[in-house]
Order: sequence, then structure tokens, then C-alpha cells
Amino acid sequence: MGLQEFNEKLDKLDQRLLDIVSERMDVMRNLAEYKKLNKIPLLDLKKDDSKLTLLQKKAKQEDLDKEFVKKLFEDVYAESKRVQREIY
Repeated sequence: MGLQEFNEKLDKLDQRLLDIVSERMDVMRNLAEYKKLNKIPLLDLKKDDSKLTLLQKKAKQEDLDKEFVKKLFEDVYAESKRVQREIY
């Protein structure tokens, strides 16, 4: 595989990441609507903490730096909460 093929593969992976993040935000909007209609509290910080811990364990299994994964998902969760607060 040459440099161009590596770059093309990385471009496709970047697009997949964007698509996944966009889909996640759509789910978060729907979840916020559901919570609002059913009078369910918007945030569950204990759940977020336990999910972060689990993701860090999975990161190690995938040979990823657990602090990188923690920061990545903290940012994803922060944006998810922002999106939900726009609706709730």
C-alpha cells in the first residue's frame, strides 16, 4: 500500500467517524425529546462515570491509550449533553 492509499483509507475512516458522531447526536436529540415527554431527568452522571470506566477497560483490550479514550468520550458526552439541553 502506498501513501495515497493510506491517505484515502484515512479519509474514509474520518468520514465514518463523522457519520457515527452525527448519528449519535440524532439519537441524543430523540432521547432528550423522550425524557422531556416522560419527565425523566436529563442527566445521569453516575451512568456516564460507569460508562467511561468500562470504555477505558475496553480501550486497553483494543491497545488504545485509556486516557485518550477517556478524553475522547468526555468530549462526546459533553456535546451530547449540550445537544440535549437545547431540547429539554
